[in-house]
Amino acid sequence: MPLRINPDNGEPYLQLAAPFSSIRITPPREADAPAATAIIQDPLVYPFLQGPPFPFTEQDALDYIRIIKPGCDKVFLEIKPYLDQGIADFVASGCPVRSIREVQADGTEIYIGDIGIDRSGYEELALSDANEQQRMADINETKPIGDPSIDWTIGGMSADVT
Repeated sequence: MPLRINPDNGEPYLQLAAPFSSIRITPPREADAPAATAIIQDPLVYPFLQGPPFPFTEQDALDYIRIIKPGCDKVFLEIKPYLDQGIADFVASGCPVRSIREVQADGTEIYIGDIGIDRSGYEELALSDANEQQRMADINETKPIGDPSIDWTIGGMSADVT
């Protein structure tokens, strides 16, 4: 699944394969805040989340987007020269896309979720010593791009579905 560039807005995106070809993963946009708020406030979602405040407000969503967007933008700038030259085989420091969208027949993109792929900060570990968690995260963050021992985490929020 190659990273593509949307000619309408210059954003990178991943297009899922059939039967999910109407799904794209793009960079976050501040305009996603209302939809993200509605998703997180849904009673089928919020009871299973750990991390985001409840009630989750549109300002909370906007704050979150403003935290994650610079990282996506930084990675895109890092890999853009490879994409511009048609080079498909390269290693990046992270992932430039994370907002899941459904593309409608008219081309409109509807925000339906978030999936982050980031270096692990080990938040999932129940360590009694916060300094140890930070030490581990610092070591992971300083590993060079492409190091196979980098620990990655997937998700933006963790769910406890027990």
